[in-house]
Order: sequence, then C-alpha cells, then structure tokens
Amino acid sequence: MTTSFTTGCWRHWEYRQRIGYVENCRLVFGEADYMPALIIDKFNDYFVLQTLALGMDRWKPAIVAALEKIFQPKGIYERNDVPVRELEGLPQQKGFCRRHLILRSL
Repeated sequence: MTTSFTTGCWRHWEYRQRIGYVENCRLVFGEADYMPALIIDKFNDYFVLQTLALGMDRWKPAIVAALEKIFQPKGIYERNDVPVRELEGLPQQKGFCRRHLILRSL
C-alpha cells in the first residue's frame, strides 16, 4: 500500500494545488478520495492525521512514511481522540508521529 498511497496522496496534492490550495488544505477527504476513514489536513509544513477505523489505523506507519517522503514535514500530529474509534476497539489518542512511532502527548 505504501507505493499506491504515496501515488494517491501525490495526486490529491496536485489537484489541491491546481484549484488554488498551496499551503493549507484538507489533503485527504476519506471516502471522497477513495481512502475510507482517513483524514489528512495540511497546515503549511505540518500535517494532522485521523484514522477513524481499524483497517486504516493499521496502515498508519505507511501513511506517515508516505507523507514524510512526499512533503518532508516539520511534524505530523495524530488527532485520534474521537469517540467513533471506540466502536472498533481503538483507543482515543493524540500526539506527534515521527518515523513510524507515535509519541503520546501528556
């Protein structure tokens, strides 16, 4: 999935740029971008990531790796503190992601 996600993410970014979003935008709109339960927002050199279902959450390391490869961001923040995750047995959590590791915020 890493290669296909990287390709898809790059296509989404190219499209956002064509319609005028060059710094801040929602990069991935989940189902609308054929990536169910995944939301990625771009704020200049930082990204906010939400994985709202177990299937997508398991791909989080590959998603973070693809974002790092494409954008070389200053930071990727995981914002998975929403109750819907508990429906699939996932914990609510938030914190910065770095090199496939989640550093939990205190």
